[in-house]
Amino acid sequence: MSNPFSGLVLLGAGLVSSPAIYAAVVDGTLALETALVRFLVAWAVVWVGFSVLGSIGDTSGSAQPEVPRSLPAVDGPVPVRPAELRDDPPTAVG
Repeated sequence: MSNPFSGLVLLGAGLVSSPAIYAAVVDGTLALETALVRFLVAWAVVWVGFSVLGSIGDTSGSAQPEVPRSLPAVDGPVPVRPAELRDDPPTAVG
């Protein structure tokens, strides 16, 4: 989940609500309270959007680690025999 007070979320909300902020501060054609409400709604929408995009891209929790197989009479993982190193070359069969 994205941090709601991160710079990216605040910048996105500012960009989305910039026409309302411009109309309230520069033109004076919109009440400042209305522009603030539009900014808060844009902030919530941008935060949820970034959180959803972040959870779609995050695959760390979906992959289950593979559990080693175990034999019926052995507790724990399957025992593995170490490889043997030989000095003589392998002989051809046949």
